[in-house]
Amino acid sequence: MRAPDSERGPSCPTRYLTVVADDFGIGPATSRGILDLAAKNLVTGTVLIVNSPYAEEAVRAAVSELDRAAKKGVIHKNNAARRKSRLMKQLNAK
Repeated sequence: MRAPDSERGPSCPTRYLTVVADDFGIGPATSRGILDLAAKNLVTGTVLIVNSPYAEEAVRAAVSELDRAAKKGVIHKNNAARRKSRLMKQLNAK
């Protein structure tokens, strides 16, 4: 049995969990679910299915959510712009 973090001391490294949601853009329901999880900070990243017929719709929804988060101050406007640029780059690479 492991000791709790408070008993392990300062020499133990901090652990991080990365949660990646797969199949963003595969369908409207899946994409909305991933966006909802991202809004709750339960998803660290996602994988866009660029050859899906719903990919453009998913990217539009993601861009809208990023704009909303930047407007509310949840993320910096430059961070939102960078994320939108990367999404558009993936979409246009197909």
